[in-house]
Amino acid sequence: MATSRRNVLALRTDYSATRIRGLLTTGCVITFLIPYNCYTFRTENKKMKEVDGVLISFEFTQRLEMPQGAFFAEFKVKDAKLNQPIDDDVFAMPN
Repeated sequence: MATSRRNVLALRTDYSATRIRGLLTTGCVITFLIPYNCYTFRTENKKMKEVDGVLISFEFTQRLEMPQGAFFAEFKVKDAKLNQPIDDDVFAMPN
């Protein structure tokens, strides 16, 4: 996703020094970074699609930085469905 610097919003919150970066043109979050103790959690949304009027990340990467090194996980969504009925037994506690 190529963007110019003036179309990018960078936000730093007071809560845990969380940093959020998003596009001003679409309002979607591109990356967010959350430092916690000696760990840093980072998520980068790479591919976004609109499904029934809702913007959903179809491809994203998560990174965990630890003293031992960095660990990565990449996720890709094959199909997104909104407002699908869910049976009540899905929420039942197992015995």
